[in-house]
Amino acid sequence: MDVENRWTSESVEALLRDTELPPDSWHRLEESARARCPELRFTADAFAPLRGYPFVPGAANRLRFILDSLNRYKSCFDTQG
Repeated sequence: MDVENRWTSESVEALLRDTELPPDSWHRLEESARARCPELRFTADAFAPLRGYPFVPGAANRLRFILDSLNRYKSCFDTQG
């Protein structure tokens, strides 16, 4: 694994601009998932069951991991399967 050496303020600022913050609400998790997972199709109410429950960062991070994994898996195949 390569480790990038960022030693100029411009490169650090660019990294910070491009870094996505972890979600801090179920609504932000939904926005993030829809943006990060273009290979997945979500129904309009896919995240509705989460509303009304307290936000749990650990659960949100786990859901992001699972959705990102499904998105990568879905993009591993062409139209022929």
